Amino acid sequence: MVQSISEPSSPIQDVFAHEVVRSGLDRVLRTIRRYLGMDVAFISHFRIHDRVFEHVDADGPAPIAPR
Repeated sequence: MVQSISEPSSPIQDVFAHEVVRSGLDRVLRTIRRYLGMDVAFISHFRIHDRVFEHVDADGPAPIAPR
């Protein structure tokens, strides 16, 4: 049986549920964005009809925001 990422018991959901990991991902995302010289970097996933931005880092005000 294949488990959807949107199901609450999904292992990736468990990772995103922990604030320590969330702040670590934010730091990694910022480091990567700066290293690559990007204005905006984000981690997102798709649901059936939309996209959910989990983490967003921008140089200045971000044009998108996490949920």
